[in-house]
Amino acid sequence: MGIIRKRGSAALLSRQIESILYMISTLPRPSKAMVAIALLQPRFSYNAVRTQITRLHKKGYINKIGHGKNAVISFLKRFEELIWPNKEVDRLKLSSKAWDKKWRLLIYDIPEKYRHKRDALRNFITQLGFGKVQGSCWVSPYDLSLKLHEFCKKQKIVDYICIYEGKFFAGKDITDLCDGIWHLNKINDEYKAIIEMCQQCSRAINSSANSDSEWFNLYYEAYSALTNALRNDPFLPDEFLANWSRVKAQEALNNLAEKAMIKAETTIKIG
Repeated sequence: MGIIRKRGSAALLSRQIESILYMISTLPRPSKAMVAIALLQPRFSYNAVRTQITRLHKKGYINKIGHGKNAVISFLKRFEELIWPNKEVDRLKLSSKAWDKKWRLLIYDIPEKYRHKRDALRNFITQLGFGKVQGSCWVSPYDLSLKLHEFCKKQKIVDYICIYEGKFFAGKDITDLCDGIWHLNKINDEYKAIIEMCQQCSRAINSSANSDSEWFNLYYEAYSALTNALRNDPFLPDEFLANWSRVKAQEALNNLAEKAMIKAETTIKIG
């Protein structure tokens, strides 16, 4: 049936399997592995999809029961642990707690000869959810000092950073700065667009004129858009997020994923 390089990249396959596993995670019961495989053909070969599912099984993310066409899969770990890097999981946990009203300010001045370490630090703090105020000055509402110190210690750049903690004192209200620092309006617009994408896909699922591959492509676009938006979301305290559409977008995709999984199990014949 061809090899994966000719029919779709390994990275795309991994992401699309991830999106199907999200569909399965919305159900209170296991689902046939062959449903996932059928949704991804003919873009990917049977062997390529089966190999990826086996890899996730060996890593302990999913439980695979049975073999061949009768095999079913369910989750052993929370779905979030599959798609979110550890730093982002930690950020999600922090955002669920009451904010202590303090801001953490990171300032660094790393020499040009350590440019690669400076780039590594910038990437690390971005993943932690820090926002750039200006130049080498970054801010976060959460206490991530220990993680920062450990990272900088490993990189041997502790002598080039300063971490401050305190409350807002004077000057322009930081609430007015949040959108510019974290591009909140842009992210919120993405969440609103995702809700519309989910509605469009839901209509496609309901229509008999659309094939499984057509509605699945729409579903995958919505899934990818939401996971990308979540990775860019700083998960600020609620007081900075007026009319925030994240929860509505997550609920819209969750409902769509459940509907899509039921549709797939109904229409895809495993003979």
